[in-house]
Amino acid sequence: MKPNYLMIIEKMDKLFLWHRIFLYKIAHHSGLWQGQLPVLAFIRKNEGCTQKEVADQLGVSAASIASSTKRLQRAGVIQKKIDKSNLRQNMLYLTEEGQKTTERTCIKVDEFHNSFFTGFSEKELELLGQFLDRMIQNVAGKDASVDLCSLIHMEKKTEKERKEEN
Repeated sequence: MKPNYLMIIEKMDKLFLWHRIFLYKIAHHSGLWQGQLPVLAFIRKNEGCTQKEVADQLGVSAASIASSTKRLQRAGVIQKKIDKSNLRQNMLYLTEEGQKTTERTCIKVDEFHNSFFTGFSEKELELLGQFLDRMIQNVAGKDASVDLCSLIHMEKKTEKERKEEN
């Protein structure tokens, strides 16, 4: 009997949808928009980073990060300081409130992610990881080992090249 691939894909889609819904709820409960937590988490790990560094890491446009950082600054969770060596460049820092919000929200996200694997043995988790690696390899081929941020940048380059060709 041939396996029902569509049923498996539908289950994966359902899992990803639930993942997105719960991340939205966690962010909303913390007073954030869903896309703001990765920005705050990056700034937390890279105090004094630039908006461009955040954009590059998250694979989004500099304009998108500029808009997000303005909102986060108005909300009092980040502050921008002018780089004394380059006056056109802002360096990003979490405020005390930003530290608390980010810490509290990251803990909730970690708890949520841990809940995915409740009831699985170590062997089952190892097998799941191997299955997912194989699926990634099947889809991505030689690009399977590329990290997601690099993959996003490669896709943006491809889009840009297509636009330039037209």
